[in-house]
Amino acid sequence: MKKLIILAAILIFTVACQDNGSIPNDPFAEENINNDITTVDAEGATEVNLELMKANLTDSVSLTPEEAENLQFMREEEKLARDVYLAYYRTWDLHPFTRIARSENNHTLAIKLLLDKYGLTDPFIEEEGAFTNQDLKALYDQLILSGSDSLASAIYNALYIEEKDIADLEDAISKFQNEDLLKVYGYLLMASHNHLRAFYKVATRMGIEYTPTLITQEYFDEVVNSAFEHGKGRWRWMKHKKHNGKHNGHGKW
Repeated sequence: MKKLIILAAILIFTVACQDNGSIPNDPFAEENINNDITTVDAEGATEVNLELMKANLTDSVSLTPEEAENLQFMREEEKLARDVYLAYYRTWDLHPFTRIARSENNHTLAIKLLLDKYGLTDPFIEEEGAFTNQDLKALYDQLILSGSDSLASAIYNALYIEEKDIADLEDAISKFQNEDLLKVYGYLLMASHNHLRAFYKVATRMGIEYTPTLITQEYFDEVVNSAFEHGKGRWRWMKHKKHNGKHNGHGKW
């Protein structure tokens, strides 16, 4: 009798996994996704609905110290993108800079939802160009200096910023387990894909060549040669990466 009960339990678990392609309570399963969380404009600027995002943060498991530290880093990394793009817009008056800067500010607020939920110290400094993390401060200074040379340099730097965001988010998603973190990072990854596409379109029109250094050329080409991602399209990408994608062992995705 015990053997029959065990076999029945195994069968039920197996069927559940086959039905949604994942284990139960998988944050990437279709039933755990709200399709209205993101908005994507014609230029690819991508924002999340913060109220809906907050309502979708349902994990009751505490963050690990590594997850907490990474959230604080990501809060400022999104700010770096915002601040650099604002500076570039003032210098070069190119519309995608201001639109995507607004989206990056939205992303910092999405990260803040997690900081607030888990009672973490917020490293965010409102002043433009000011950072608690001094590595990000040094990178900001470097990007501002080199991006002031020409519009082409600014676009090249924007591609690098989005590539770095993608690499850092992919790395975090591959290591961490907290479902709230995975959900937020997943949407931010979709946004970074879209922003990379947006700046790549500008680069192509201007004849700017860009070679990725933090993600593989294959990954880069897959993103820039595909359409803007919306809602559940991002989750399909993420589900594939989560269950099938692997780090290539050479510092790239």
